[in-house]
Amino acid sequence: MKASKYIPVLFLFICIFYLISCPDSDEIESNIPIARAGEDDTVQVGMYAILDGSESYFGKNPYYQSLRWKSDENNSHEFPMFVLLKSQVGFVTEGVFNFILTVYNSEGISDSDTVTITVVPRTDGFFKDPCLDVAVRFTLDNPTIPITDEIISSLDTLYYASIMRDKISTLEGLEKCVNLKILALLSQNIYTIDQISSLTNLEEVALNDNYISDLTPFENLYKMKHLELINNNISDTKGLENLTELECLFLLSNPIENIAPMQNLINLTDLYFYGANLSEITSLSGLTNLEVLWLAKCSVPEINSLKSLMNLKILNIRLNNISDISILSELLKCERFYLSNNLIEDITPLSNLPEINFLDLADNKITDIKPLVDNSGIGKGDLVILSDNPLNDVSINSYIPLLISREVNVLY
Repeated sequence: MKASKYIPVLFLFICIFYLISCPDSDEIESNIPIARAGEDDTVQVGMYAILDGSESYFGKNPYYQSLRWKSDENNSHEFPMFVLLKSQVGFVTEGVFNFILTVYNSEGISDSDTVTITVVPRTDGFFKDPCLDVAVRFTLDNPTIPITDEIISSLDTLYYASIMRDKISTLEGLEKCVNLKILALLSQNIYTIDQISSLTNLEEVALNDNYISDLTPFENLYKMKHLELINNNISDTKGLENLTELECLFLLSNPIENIAPMQNLINLTDLYFYGANLSEITSLSGLTNLEVLWLAKCSVPEINSLKSLMNLKILNIRLNNISDISILSELLKCERFYLSNNLIEDITPLSNLPEINFLDLADNKITDIKPLVDNSGIGKGDLVILSDNPLNDVSINSYIPLLISREVNVLY
């Protein structure tokens, strides 16, 4: 009978222990992810929407967030895949578009939710191409702001991000952006740029990866300092002759043949060509402020015209047919030489260049590298590339070990 009076106490103790030690249902389920794709929205053509999954839950591990946005398979339009909780999507066609947000916890368990964006006809489209409407709103960081003459005339920057797969095909209307200073429209379907000819306040333009061939709209843009036209259809640089304030010019991956109009660009410090067809480069001889010059794979037969460019720090003449590099002895400030894939045999001109820290001589006809040993400026931490050359035994067995003993990094 005495023992029985302890039974309720023991039972109570067991219940309390169980309640303390066993997780409740909320705790058990707390690692289950919950996707919340945000509220449905209605926008006009030429606007963009913000897909907002910031209210989603990824489980107990606060440092693990894995998610994916994708468009519904029934959508009439293809969109990029987004991997940010908040992602912008631009629209240039009407319709109803569903986006599915899938979130994952650290164990790979997932949950999905759908948001619907309804796109109606635009009522205040400013540009012929609604992609430009999207670009303006994206630049202003305001997805639905009405575009007015006042906004356009005060705009000083315009750029286009990858928030949809549609591409700009015409710049009609851009001529009204009279105070524009910076323009960046990369990887579009732009063929003509006549509309920028009146934008005389432009200072920086990037139109890489388009289909531009005519540069004459640039001829009166005297304030231009930075111009990128990589991977277009440019064969003639006519139109650039008056851009005397230009400092950086990127013309890589264009079939350029005529660079004579560039001879007046005396303030250039950085000039980039690749894949051009330059049978002569005498027009560059007066560009004495150049510090970076790329002439890679440009069918350049000789480089005598570069003798006067004594401020060069980086010279890239890879993939040409150059055999004589004697003028390089004048480039005393040059630090990096890209000379691979040429016909070079004699590297004596490199023996007295004190600032060299990078030298690529791969795939030439070099046998003797003694001039590199003679150059006391080539030392600790510098890189010399000599692979694919018919180096003689002395170079391999004596000169290369000497360079290595000076802590030069040598690849051969």
